[in-house]
Amino acid sequence: MTLAGKLGAVYVQTDVAPVAFTNEATTANATRTRYTITDVTKRYWDKNTAVVVKVGGNTVTNGYTLEHAGGVVVFDVAQAVGAVVTVSGRGGWFFQLEH
Repeated sequence: MTLAGKLGAVYVQTDVAPVAFTNEATTANATRTRYTITDVTKRYWDKNTAVVVKVGGNTVTNGYTLEHAGGVVVFDVAQAVGAVVTVSGRGGWFFQLEH
């Protein structure tokens, strides 16, 4: 359904090479289940590169899913208050707006 005055858009991956990042900080939501990479320029992760998630400096290999578009780690269970979650991988602004 088309609405007057509204614009639809989708982001597509470009040929720009993703940039590596290591132990980038994340910001938790109120329930401490969704942790978004804090640096907005690194919020689109390369799906062809493994993302390493650490909680309190220890690598975690399960109990979460990744949202590559948006740079979010979604934990199955809430993390402890004050838990420090970091991510490493490759990404950046390598998407362009198509409408």
